[in-house]
Amino acid sequence: MAAENTTVLESNQRSGIRDELAKEFASVLSNKLIFTRFHPIVCLMTGDIIGYEALSRGPEASIFENPAYLFEIAERLVLLEDLDMLCREKAIFHASKLALNTKSMKLFINIDAASLTYVKHDKGRTLALIEDYGLEIDNIVLEITERAYIKDAKMFCDALAHYQSQGFSIAIDDLGSGSAGLRLISETNPHIVKIDKYLIENIDKSFKKQAILKMIVEMCHKVFNAKVVAEGIETMGEYETVKKSGIDWGQGYLFGRPSPLLQPIPRDIKNKIAIYYHREEMFHGFMTLLS
Repeated sequence: MAAENTTVLESNQRSGIRDELAKEFASVLSNKLIFTRFHPIVCLMTGDIIGYEALSRGPEASIFENPAYLFEIAERLVLLEDLDMLCREKAIFHASKLALNTKSMKLFINIDAASLTYVKHDKGRTLALIEDYGLEIDNIVLEITERAYIKDAKMFCDALAHYQSQGFSIAIDDLGSGSAGLRLISETNPHIVKIDKYLIENIDKSFKKQAILKMIVEMCHKVFNAKVVAEGIETMGEYETVKKSGIDWGQGYLFGRPSPLLQPIPRDIKNKIAIYYHREEMFHGFMTLLS
């Protein structure tokens, strides 16, 4: 504990962060005060849950409850790798505790791309955690996000190739939010691509967004042979539009909010998806008869 506090305070002198805030962050790390919330990811065709994204939060009602602030402070204190690994450990632990391994569902674990380039990055730790807690590697998806700029692209690609060689699936997060997602997808061969919620918001009312989304989906399917996830779906209008665009899976408040438990989709939403699917099948059947 003392050694960790000393490291944080030394980093603090370079970051310009107040000592009190640095000590509070050190307490979060040393006491492992990271909490996991699970957000469902849904097959848009059937409405079935295919997996959950593990979202990390700091202590409730603290400034570190906001993940953006939590990771910003970690980066400024040069402790991004320490926080990133703690979040992975907590996600795997809680998923195991909730018996996710018995449900044949995927667990999406967020990893900051920059943390993969740290000299002290332990490449074998994630696999060891999965084995220790009895999860199947085939159901683990490492979701790569670029919160901080990647200074060593080669080291990042080498680390990512190592994870892929171990059998992990790779997802690229926030495609469509700027150059970061495009940069990551061009340097990797992802199994899954997640479309940023900005592009999905009110997409049913924007022909421009619909056209852009169709191009992205076509690229992901044809070039990378990757599944595509639409983030931030909040309305049935958005759901129907992204479904027609060829999106495979969806995520957003329409299907439920992040929870400490593995929550099912609300029954009324599940029923609406079933009705939409049935109506779509009838339409295609009718058009086939006409042709």
